[in-house]
Amino acid sequence: MKIIVADDEMLARETLILILEDIRPDLDVTEAKNGLELVQQASELRPDIIFVDIRMPGKSGLEAMEEALPHTPHAQWIIMTGFAEFDYARQALKLGALDYLLKPIEPSDVERIVQRAAARIGQDAKSLSREFESVVTSLWHNPIMQTGPEHKTTEREGQWTGMLLYETRPVDGNDARPEQTGLLPQAARQVIADHNSKELLLVLIGLERGEYALIGKALTSPAEANLRRLPKLLHDMLNSRSPEHPRSRLAAVLESGTYDSFEPLRNEMLEMRSLSYLRSVADDGKPLVLADMRRLAEDPVTARFGTTAVQLVRAYAEGDYTAFMTCGDKLRMLWADEREAARKLQSRLLAFLAGSLAKETPAPMHEGFDPWLEQLYEETGTRLLRKKSEGDPGAKDWLEEVVLYLEAHFCGDITVSAVAERFGVSPNHLSTLFHKRMGVTFSQYVTRLRMMKAKELLSIPGMKVNEAAEQVGYYSTRHFTNLFREYVGCYPSEFGKLLKPK
Repeated sequence: MKIIVADDEMLARETLILILEDIRPDLDVTEAKNGLELVQQASELRPDIIFVDIRMPGKSGLEAMEEALPHTPHAQWIIMTGFAEFDYARQALKLGALDYLLKPIEPSDVERIVQRAAARIGQDAKSLSREFESVVTSLWHNPIMQTGPEHKTTEREGQWTGMLLYETRPVDGNDARPEQTGLLPQAARQVIADHNSKELLLVLIGLERGEYALIGKALTSPAEANLRRLPKLLHDMLNSRSPEHPRSRLAAVLESGTYDSFEPLRNEMLEMRSLSYLRSVADDGKPLVLADMRRLAEDPVTARFGTTAVQLVRAYAEGDYTAFMTCGDKLRMLWADEREAARKLQSRLLAFLAGSLAKETPAPMHEGFDPWLEQLYEETGTRLLRKKSEGDPGAKDWLEEVVLYLEAHFCGDITVSAVAERFGVSPNHLSTLFHKRMGVTFSQYVTRLRMMKAKELLSIPGMKVNEAAEQVGYYSTRHFTNLFREYVGCYPSEFGKLLKPK
């Protein structure tokens, strides 16, 4: 944690710093000798905790706090005061100070307040992360909502960047290799858990056909540097080769540029998504950027190879035998007609198809790509027909398990991507079957469960709206209020009154 100690008396500063270092040696403590220094440092450092003396020459502690608050919306302020200055401390508490310390300061009081501040910081960071996730997910799917007041959080100063993530893995669950299945969402969530903070906000959004978008916003220069390192970090994590399958590509990472607002970031990511089929023929040694993809798209032969390979894998994933065999014929004809280009793309295509269709790569390579391709169509086509002849009697059972899981966990962090990962299916497959079976979308079902529980909670005398919102999984009271009003027809604050007999 970063802490600023602001006091015009050097002995007072040094005493408090010694107490803090004794409590937690890992604290990053900075000194401010007066109110002006405090305002400057607070704006530059964005500290977690600020200890400020009420009485300082020039700019008082109270004046410095008022001036610095817009730059430190999540900092925990602790006022240091004497008995005669308690009225000033009361004013600081009204401004939002967490607590106050009476001079002379006792180490036990400092330890108690630091523990309390740390707990509040954790709650604030979690709330901010949840709000960011909710807002960015909404804006991604409904960009027209960017003008709404509830989305002002996305327009604060900061730098945005994003990634599109594609897991190249066996799409047939019966053929999936354990070391590959589900690596992408697991790795992405681990990166988010390791790097998410009040200065670096990250969210993972599940898209159609098993794609993922990871979007981040950095509020400080150090956080921006960390954000720019994440695409390569994820790429390297996901593409470490196993000795058994050295040529199989495990994932593709498409990296955006950096922007100072969300809209241009989204526009670039949408263009990258429209060109994402080129990941099947791109060099997988590093994250792909838009310039690379545009360059590949300029070559019509390369673009045809990329399009056909991705269509082939998609047809297999959807169980469409006719489309799979048709795409296979197109790929073979293209291979025969464009031998020179095909040889240049051979290793890339082989890595993509081998990873996606659970087909072992030929060894050694001099045996040729053509026999491998023929064998690929024969074996995978047969698997598709076998699956169709056997039907899918287990679909109903696992959907019932999904519903039971939602009923038990709807108040937690529930997303279609996370649930799909848990049950070993793609988000798109889960969404489609869930809607068909339940008659409502996945999101609508979860929201309905949460609203029913919210009604139950709000019927309890004394239950506060923000407490009910958090208990059913919403960390933005405004978002919860809007949903509750839409589903129930009244504001949450009015619900308990409506239950009382007239």
